[in-house]
Amino acid sequence: MDIVFLLFAVLCFALALNVICPIYRHPKYAVFSFLFGWPAGELALHVVAVQAILVFLVVFLGEISGGMDALSLMLIATGWILLSYHYFSGFRAHARFSSLFGEDSNLSLNWQRLIRPFYHLKDHGLLVDKNIVYREVDGMRLKLDIRRKNNQLKDAPVLIQIHGGAWTKGYGSKNEQGLPLMQNLAQQGWVCVSVDYRLSPKATFPDHIIDCKHALAWVKDNIAEYGGDAGFIVLTGGSAGGHLSSLLALSAQEDAFHEALSGRDLSVQGCVPFYGIYDLLDEKGLQKSVGIEIVMRKSIIKETKTE
Repeated sequence: MDIVFLLFAVLCFALALNVICPIYRHPKYAVFSFLFGWPAGELALHVVAVQAILVFLVVFLGEISGGMDALSLMLIATGWILLSYHYFSGFRAHARFSSLFGEDSNLSLNWQRLIRPFYHLKDHGLLVDKNIVYREVDGMRLKLDIRRKNNQLKDAPVLIQIHGGAWTKGYGSKNEQGLPLMQNLAQQGWVCVSVDYRLSPKATFPDHIIDCKHALAWVKDNIAEYGGDAGFIVLTGGSAGGHLSSLLALSAQEDAFHEALSGRDLSVQGCVPFYGIYDLLDEKGLQKSVGIEIVMRKSIIKETKTE
């Protein structure tokens, strides 16, 4: 039992350490680091709770004794401290952000979200129009979803959510990303639109951003039917979606990305990207992972970077 419990302790500690210090430099290890770190980081307190229950059962059965088990308990406790630090660091970030606007920064645990962490995977009390086709290209019917509080809205602010996932098929879609954000804003009277776009390796950049521009054009033409204001559109997205939302906002007058939409007003009123990849050529040397360059060369841009 000593060895088994020690292995369990090492696993618990390694899981927590990976959340705090993920692997970036090695392209293959970085994938596993992300796959394990993402759920552990998002559900940090839940991971602690599950591990605590297992430890309690081991202690209750009288299986803890000796120095090796004491070392195991120390490793597990250290992992709990790291995960708790990670979770509550978000409170500090919120407090700093709120202070910029003079808002109340006092926060408490959201027990409803802790008890029901997957509650926001489903839409509750919202009108949702799913899989509206906004463009047909390369034999594909590209679609978007619209979320809103009710059908009495008029001239409501509009959010367009662009999903991430390394610009690649199988790593993300409009169906699971940005849901808590869109549900929260929709409850406050926004009209929220989440869009799909062509994905690599079949798609080659700039296919991705061209599709996003067509989605924006569709929203400007049709969102009034859903209560939205085409004159107030804000973009958002994470990772690859952060890159695409930023590029969409900054290239409103760039016809090279949307010749079929030449002359259209594709300007927006705001963009709030999250952890986007912006320097695709890494000219500033800020990329921590060499895996991004490999993916760009083999799957996304499909060209070798030239110095």
